[in-house]
Amino acid sequence: MREVGYLRTSIGNLSLDEEFYPIVSHGWFTRLKFLSQLGVAKFAGFLGAGGDRFEHSVAVGCLTNYLANLFLAKGYIDESDKMDLVSAGLLHDVGHPPYSHSLERLIKIHDREYDHKKQGVKIIQECEDENGRTLTDILEEIGSDPERVCKIIVKKDPLSSVISHKPLGTDALSYLQHDWRRIRGVFKSFKEDWALGILNFLYYREGKVGIADTQDLFVSGMASRIAESYYWMYRNVYYDELTKCVERMAEKAVDVALEREEVEVEGLKLMREFELLYCLYRSADKRVRRVMGHIERGNVGETFLEVYPSHFPEAKDYRKFAEAYRDLRRVREKEEAVAEKLGVPSADVVIFEVPKPRMPDDVEISVARGRESSHLTTLFREFPTLRERLESMSERAEKLQVRVVGKEPRESSRKKVEKVVLDV
Repeated sequence: MREVGYLRTSIGNLSLDEEFYPIVSHGWFTRLKFLSQLGVAKFAGFLGAGGDRFEHSVAVGCLTNYLANLFLAKGYIDESDKMDLVSAGLLHDVGHPPYSHSLERLIKIHDREYDHKKQGVKIIQECEDENGRTLTDILEEIGSDPERVCKIIVKKDPLSSVISHKPLGTDALSYLQHDWRRIRGVFKSFKEDWALGILNFLYYREGKVGIADTQDLFVSGMASRIAESYYWMYRNVYYDELTKCVERMAEKAVDVALEREEVEVEGLKLMREFELLYCLYRSADKRVRRVMGHIERGNVGETFLEVYPSHFPEAKDYRKFAEAYRDLRRVREKEEAVAEKLGVPSADVVIFEVPKPRMPDDVEISVARGRESSHLTTLFREFPTLRERLESMSERAEKLQVRVVGKEPRESSRKKVEKVVLDV
């Protein structure tokens, strides 16, 4: 019989088979203790947005362990599948840089192939701990297949849907609970027992996760509320305008530090957050120190301009406009041009996009009512108004915003900014 250990997390005491403990104690996994789970959100007004990627990754591993045991008992997977799946659940975020997704766009300018999942594979294969052992060595020792674990992480194996489905994969179910606990003062209509309870009704077939509903769509209704909560979190926390503003500020500071070679790209990918902060606060460039001062004081400035899709004749015109501002070089140029027009330092001008939240993945539902044989449907088909409700949440969410620190947004100033920003 397997030894099972219990790990105390913010979403409860979760069990993990002890054979996976060598992964959790490896030096490159424990690095995740120094990476924020919610990125820069705590600097954007979400004061309770603590927690780290280590706790989240452990929780994903534990939920995946629980679900894999259910699937194993039902014959959906075999023992080797379970070993590889749980290992991938634990290691799915091991490649994150400091402040998670906030700096990925900047890193991609210097390394076009960069992706935190691919970086995770590189860490698993190449990075040694203090004993000279890589995570690949650990995986082989516990009986997992390192190559397949990496394929699951980069979503090139059908089992990846068990972890990566949005929002019923173990990754999303973990961070929804974790992040809700951290910022519960602003969350609505989310019950913690849904996320764990729905695991008991999931099945795995032909590379897809589905829901087995025998309770007159009660379980499917639970899934629809989880989907709403997922969308709401992206709309109001992950893609909150102040969160996106602070992300751009952090990006500006690191950009200058990279330009001055005070930070190296390869080093940035592997840093802990306190190491990056040490470099930024010691920067010889006053622009970096000025931006870091704004972030530390929560000084996000005044809104000078907001550009919505409704400002354009067709939605595709806004898409083209927004796409232009996903080029970091263009953003730099426009921030400098706006700063020159307003007579303020470029460190005080922030231009950023607030994207529309991604629609949750649909999911297959096997419904059995009473003695009737089951039939297949999907979440969006069974709840036809769900998509419409989610779309209504994102009304006026998508936009490009310009903020300026220390400057009053007068009408004459707004017109100057508008002229610069709209000329793409």
